[in-house]
Formats: sequence, structure tokens, C-alpha cells
Amino acid sequence: MARRWKPLLIYAMRRANVVAVRKMPPLTRALAGIPFIVGGFFGFLPILGFWMVPVGLILIATDIPPLRRPMQRWLARQTNKLSDFERHHPMDAYKQD
Repeated sequence: MARRWKPLLIYAMRRANVVAVRKMPPLTRALAGIPFIVGGFFGFLPILGFWMVPVGLILIATDIPPLRRPMQRWLARQTNKLSDFERHHPMDAYKQD
């Protein structure tokens, strides 16, 4: 049961990383990461979620050179731990029982 959220979280973090690096200027990434982290602390509310904290940290770590490579390695390790189905179909993996 607890594993169901993992493919979605990994997917959200990878998408945030790709979009941030390709389409956002550095200052915008940092400014976008802060509200994600703050919103994650209010994860008990219906719209916000605890998933926002790691996404915000990834957005900020993208601009800090010493954190960039370890963050990318960690994200790649987490992705490799998922099964092929979970890796390529995160929404369907969540729906499975």
C-alpha cells in the first residue's frame, strides 16, 4: 500500500527537474521551489501534499552546483528501483491493487 505513491512521486520529481532545467531561468526555479517546500508542510490539507517538499528541493538543488549531481544520481537510483511498469506508467501503477 505504501509503495503505491512512490511511482507518482518519482514521476513528479523527474518532470519538475526536466521542466525546470529546460524552460525556467535559475532565479525562477529557486522562487518556484520555495512555495513548493512551504506548501508541502501543509500536506494535511486537501489540495496540498507532502509530495511538494521533494519537488521543491529538486527545483532549488538544480541551481546549486554541489547539489546538482548528487540529486540527479539519487533520482536515477530511485527510478531504477521501480519496476518497468511503474517506471513507464506511474498513474496505472497507482491504480493497481
